Amino acid sequence: MSNNYWTKRFEEEEKQRNISNKAYAKEIEKQYKIAENKIKSDIEKWYIRIAENNQISLADAKKLLTKDELKEFKWTLAEYTQKAKSGAWKKELENVSARVHIQRLEALQLQVQNSIETLRNKENEMLEDYLIKNYEDTYYHSLYEISKGLNLKTSFATLDKNKINQVIEKPWLKDGKNFSDRIWQDKEQLINTLRTKITQSFITGSTLDEAVEDISKFVSDKIKNKEYVARRLLETESAAYASKAQIEAFKSIDVEKYEIVATLDLHTSEICQEMDGKVFNISDQEIGVTVPPFHSHCRTVIAPYFDDEPTRASRDENGEYKEIKYMNYKEWKDQYIKKDIDKLYIQVNGKGNLESKNKSDIIKSRNATIDKEIKENVLKDVKHNSGLGTVGKRTLRNLGLDENLNFEIMDFRGSVSSDCDIELTKSKKIMYRRKFKMMNLSLNDERNLYYREKTIFHESYHAMLDNKLVDVHFSDVDFIDKWRDIEEVFAESSGHYLSDLVGNKVKLGVSYPERMAEVLPRLKKFRKFKECKTISDFGRIAYYERYKGKNAIWIPIRDVIFKQELDILEYSKQYVDYIEKNKSKIFTLIYKNAPDILSKEEVVEIVDRSTEIMKNTTSIDNLTDFEKEIFYNVLVSAMKLKGVK
Repeated sequence: MSNNYWTKRFEEEEKQRNISNKAYAKEIEKQYKIAENKIKSDIEKWYIRIAENNQISLADAKKLLTKDELKEFKWTLAEYTQKAKSGAWKKELENVSARVHIQRLEALQLQVQNSIETLRNKENEMLEDYLIKNYEDTYYHSLYEISKGLNLKTSFATLDKNKINQVIEKPWLKDGKNFSDRIWQDKEQLINTLRTKITQSFITGSTLDEAVEDISKFVSDKIKNKEYVARRLLETESAAYASKAQIEAFKSIDVEKYEIVATLDLHTSEICQEMDGKVFNISDQEIGVTVPPFHSHCRTVIAPYFDDEPTRASRDENGEYKEIKYMNYKEWKDQYIKKDIDKLYIQVNGKGNLESKNKSDIIKSRNATIDKEIKENVLKDVKHNSGLGTVGKRTLRNLGLDENLNFEIMDFRGSVSSDCDIELTKSKKIMYRRKFKMMNLSLNDERNLYYREKTIFHESYHAMLDNKLVDVHFSDVDFIDKWRDIEEVFAESSGHYLSDLVGNKVKLGVSYPERMAEVLPRLKKFRKFKECKTISDFGRIAYYERYKGKNAIWIPIRDVIFKQELDILEYSKQYVDYIEKNKSKIFTLIYKNAPDILSKEEVVEIVDRSTEIMKNTTSIDNLTDFEKEIFYNVLVSAMKLKGVK
């Protein structure tokens, strides 16, 4: 196969990437326009509310906000703080918020600065997401083109999301600056100049029209310049990380050399003309030196290079040539990009035959693979001492969720806030697509960090339901509790699994005790959960399925689960001896999970009474609500410590 084949294929890849760049550039333009209009609007509003005869003096501008104005502005500050990502800017807002007196001029300047900060944050998030997607697409498309060209029948593991994040965040230029640093390197100068111009308009006694026109022209010019810089960097950054992705793809498929392929037209730079056709070893790759981009707006790409026609790759495992049928990119990806879990059920012996593993080995290998993938892709950055906010943000980010992590003083420990349920029709059944807008966590949670961390893991399970199908609308009071029977059991189980996975050696108490006690033993009767011994074992299965994108169609499953017979009182008798011998351990689990709800004396009473209830009660319906609470809390604590029987 001629190397001309490869140059054409990878030139086409560059064209497709350029189309994507242009589409994304329009989104950048939109965000810059929003920022520009917001700044103009803020200036106009402030002038109108405090100017007389369309003019305002510096003295008027420096007057303190009235009581009502201050109250209104405090609300605005709260919104700013929620959106703030930069530590310095967030701290500045918190300091302002704590003050009793604020000048009108300062209030306006802060609003204008916030528009700049918000634009920067939004742009960073958008560009980072785009570069990650660009890297992933380029990597898989490179594998696809090579596999197609060589008739290669090899499966590849999925890309590690966490590693992609690390690649994108790592600067590729020697100056150590990433894309955000280069776009916004003069941010402080821009903000200070804007502050000066606003002050000068008050000093000169400019009219509303004059002030808005003058400042708007300055903003428009600066914003347009920033937009140009962002567009230029977009092209350069996407080219750099596309090259990195291609190099990684080449390495994974044992390509040893690559060729520089320049777009030869009247716009091609001299350096790219000189580099065109040059061949380098993979080991010699260096962005900007032997790998494009070589300059801004660089359109040059790389392609795999073979010294002679590569025939070995078209042979099957027995050494015989075998053509594979043509398949498009999606078909190829579905067949050949395998999750590690798919490879666990078989192993290849020396003759190329498939040999089944025994069942226990399969389960052990499967569990180890699940743990490895989730730990590397989701939880790598989680540290117990990082604090609630850091853990939460990292967890959501690593999961690829766009939700804002919102901190609120709440009576409950955590939740995810719903945006809407979009009604869909599927197979004559009404389905809904869930949309979430934020995660909520309580700053009043009196439990230790390990428990608060578990809450984040619990809520992250719910949050991953974003844009997935459910079979109940959240306003449907008749069915929502039934749906939650399963959803909350899986969320809580996954919270315990993830806590174990990050190395939490402290045994944690269990939330939703009634649901957990009633559902988990019933689940063990199903093949999928038959081998589960601990709450974490159930959580591993539940979390992995959601992590892989499974919908939450729970009502039919819930009905099937509860058809399984379970005498919960009879079931509890298995734990009586254990409970009586381990009262202190159970006390610790219940109390540390509810220090703000139950006193130590109340917990002691609960544990002491539990075995009496288990031994002497004939029907769960004979218990008071408080006795039921005692029963389920102690039972599920024993299940946590002793295992699920």
